[in-house]
Amino acid sequence: MIDTPKLKLINSELSVQCENSEVLGIKYDLKKGLIIEYEVNPKKFYEVHFNPFIYGFRVLDEGDLLEFWGMEEYKGFGIYEVLNGGWYALEKTRSGFLTGFTDMEYKEYLITGSNDCVSIITRPTNTPNIIMAATNSA
Repeated sequence: MIDTPKLKLINSELSVQCENSEVLGIKYDLKKGLIIEYEVNPKKFYEVHFNPFIYGFRVLDEGDLLEFWGMEEYKGFGIYEVLNGGWYALEKTRSGFLTGFTDMEYKEYLITGSNDCVSIITRPTNTPNIIMAATNSA
Protein backbone atom coordinates (compact mmCIF):
# COMPACT_ATOMS: atom_id res chain seq x y z
CA MET A 1 0.00 0.00 0.00
CA ILE A 2 1.33 3.43 -0.89
CA ASP A 3 0.52 6.78 0.68
CA THR A 4 -2.14 9.09 -0.68
CA PRO A 5 -0.63 11.12 -3.53
CA LYS A 6 0.46 14.68 -2.84
CA LEU A 7 1.02 17.11 -5.73
CA LYS A 8 2.53 20.54 -6.23
CA LEU A 9 1.64 22.50 -9.36
CA ILE A 10 4.89 23.75 -10.90
CA ASN A 11 3.53 25.95 -13.67
CA SER A 12 0.42 27.77 -12.53
CA GLU A 13 0.36 30.01 -15.62
CA LEU A 14 0.12 26.99 -17.89
CA SER A 15 -2.56 25.41 -15.70
CA VAL A 16 -4.70 28.56 -15.70
CA GLN A 17 -4.67 28.48 -19.51
CA CYS A 18 -5.75 24.83 -19.54
CA GLU A 19 -9.38 24.07 -20.08
CA ASN A 20 -8.19 21.08 -22.01
CA SER A 21 -4.79 19.63 -22.76
CA GLU A 22 -3.28 16.69 -24.57
CA VAL A 23 0.02 14.89 -24.50
CA LEU A 24 0.66 14.71 -28.25
CA GLY A 25 3.95 12.87 -28.36
CA ILE A 26 7.09 11.79 -26.59
CA LYS A 27 10.63 11.73 -27.91
CA TYR A 28 13.38 9.98 -25.96
CA ASP A 29 17.06 9.94 -26.77
CA LEU A 30 19.67 8.48 -24.41
CA LYS A 31 22.02 11.43 -24.99
CA LYS A 32 19.49 14.26 -25.48
CA GLY A 33 16.86 13.35 -22.91
CA LEU A 34 13.07 13.40 -22.96
CA ILE A 35 10.81 15.81 -24.85
CA ILE A 36 7.06 15.75 -24.28
CA GLU A 37 4.88 17.55 -26.82
CA TYR A 38 1.94 19.13 -25.01
CA GLU A 39 -1.08 20.97 -26.42
CA VAL A 40 -3.09 23.44 -24.34
CA ASN A 41 -6.59 24.59 -25.37
CA PRO A 42 -5.99 23.40 -28.96
CA LYS A 43 -4.17 26.63 -29.81
CA LYS A 44 -0.90 26.56 -27.86
CA PHE A 45 1.80 23.96 -28.20
CA TYR A 46 4.59 23.41 -25.70
CA GLU A 47 7.59 21.17 -25.39
CA VAL A 48 8.55 19.98 -21.94
CA HIS A 49 12.25 19.08 -21.91
CA PHE A 50 14.09 16.91 -19.37
CA ASN A 51 17.85 16.44 -19.68
CA PRO A 52 19.15 12.86 -20.11
CA PHE A 53 19.42 12.14 -16.38
CA ILE A 54 16.05 10.45 -15.94
CA TYR A 55 15.42 7.12 -14.22
CA GLY A 56 12.27 6.39 -16.18
CA PHE A 57 9.00 7.56 -17.66
CA ARG A 58 5.63 6.00 -18.37
CA VAL A 59 2.44 6.93 -20.18
CA LEU A 60 -0.95 5.96 -18.80
CA ASP A 61 -4.53 6.73 -19.71
CA GLU A 62 -5.90 9.36 -17.30
CA GLY A 63 -8.50 6.81 -16.23
CA ASP A 64 -5.73 4.68 -14.72
CA LEU A 65 -4.69 7.49 -12.37
CA LEU A 66 -7.99 8.05 -10.57
CA GLU A 67 -6.29 8.53 -7.18
CA PHE A 68 -5.00 11.93 -8.40
CA TRP A 69 -8.26 13.45 -9.65
CA GLY A 70 -10.36 15.24 -7.07
CA MET A 71 -7.40 15.89 -4.77
CA GLU A 72 -7.23 19.32 -3.20
CA GLU A 73 -3.81 19.91 -4.78
CA TYR A 74 -5.06 19.02 -8.28
CA LYS A 75 -5.70 22.33 -10.05
CA GLY A 76 -6.62 20.95 -13.45
CA PHE A 77 -4.47 20.04 -16.40
CA GLY A 78 -0.85 20.99 -15.99
CA ILE A 79 2.61 19.94 -14.86
CA TYR A 80 3.02 18.78 -11.28
CA GLU A 81 5.78 17.66 -8.99
CA VAL A 82 4.65 14.51 -7.18
CA LEU A 83 5.72 14.95 -3.56
CA ASN A 84 4.38 11.66 -2.25
CA GLY A 85 2.44 8.57 -3.25
CA GLY A 86 3.16 8.54 -6.97
CA TRP A 87 4.72 6.12 -9.43
CA TYR A 88 8.07 6.06 -7.59
CA ALA A 89 6.34 5.01 -4.36
CA LEU A 90 4.47 2.29 -6.25
CA GLU A 91 7.67 0.99 -7.88
CA LYS A 92 9.42 0.95 -4.49
CA THR A 93 7.00 -1.79 -3.40
CA ARG A 94 8.63 -4.12 -5.95
CA SER A 95 11.73 -6.04 -4.88
CA GLY A 96 13.12 -5.77 -8.42
CA PHE A 97 13.13 -1.95 -8.48
CA LEU A 98 16.84 -1.37 -7.82
CA THR A 99 16.61 2.44 -7.95
CA GLY A 100 14.36 2.28 -4.88
CA PHE A 101 17.07 0.53 -2.86
CA THR A 102 19.83 3.06 -3.49
CA ASP A 103 20.65 6.28 -1.67
CA MET A 104 20.08 8.29 -4.85
CA GLU A 105 17.64 11.15 -4.52
CA TYR A 106 14.89 11.64 -7.06
CA LYS A 107 12.04 13.87 -8.14
CA GLU A 108 8.87 12.77 -9.80
CA TYR A 109 6.73 14.79 -12.20
CA LEU A 110 3.26 14.21 -13.62
CA ILE A 111 2.10 15.86 -16.84
CA THR A 112 -1.66 15.57 -17.14
CA GLY A 113 -3.66 15.41 -20.33
CA SER A 114 -7.31 14.71 -21.04
CA ASN A 115 -6.42 11.33 -22.57
CA ASP A 116 -2.88 10.45 -21.53
CA CYS A 117 -0.62 11.38 -18.64
CA VAL A 118 3.16 11.09 -18.38
CA SER A 119 5.03 10.28 -15.16
CA ILE A 120 8.75 11.02 -15.02
CA ILE A 121 11.23 9.91 -12.36
CA THR A 122 14.44 11.92 -12.50
CA ARG A 123 17.31 13.37 -10.52
CA PRO A 124 16.43 16.28 -8.19
CA THR A 125 18.43 18.76 -10.27
CA ASN A 126 16.61 17.84 -13.49
CA THR A 127 13.70 20.27 -13.58
CA PRO A 128 11.45 20.51 -16.63
CA ASN A 129 12.20 23.24 -19.14
CA ILE A 130 8.89 24.37 -20.66
CA ILE A 131 9.16 25.96 -24.09
CA MET A 132 6.30 27.42 -26.12
CA ALA A 133 6.63 25.68 -29.48
CA ALA A 134 3.84 27.32 -31.48
CA THR A 135 0.41 28.91 -31.42
CA ASN A 136 -2.44 28.28 -33.81
CA SER A 137 -4.57 31.38 -34.28
CA ALA A 138 -6.99 29.67 -36.65
